[in-house]
Amino acid sequence: MIHVVELRFAAENFLQLMARLRTWLEDESFRPRTLRYRLSEPESVLRVDFELEGQAQAFAQAFEELSWLRLASIAARNDRFGRCARPDLLKCDR
Repeated sequence: MIHVVELRFAAENFLQLMARLRTWLEDESFRPRTLRYRLSEPESVLRVDFELEGQAQAFAQAFEELSWLRLASIAARNDRFGRCARPDLLKCDR
């Protein structure tokens, strides 16, 4: 089972959020399985998938002002999101 955390934010804050996210992941030595995003107004979504529930919960708590934690199976992926091929580098494309 994949543990999903979704962060909801204004698109104009995307770069700041990604910088904060990268720093936090590096500090915690966490490597999410995938990162996906959808930029839109008024609310954009960044979806982060973790294999370990404890990592997903820690991430959701660290970003609690933006997060929504849920569980999803791999089969339930949503293709509307951009996807990072190398989430450890956080160089995403749409």
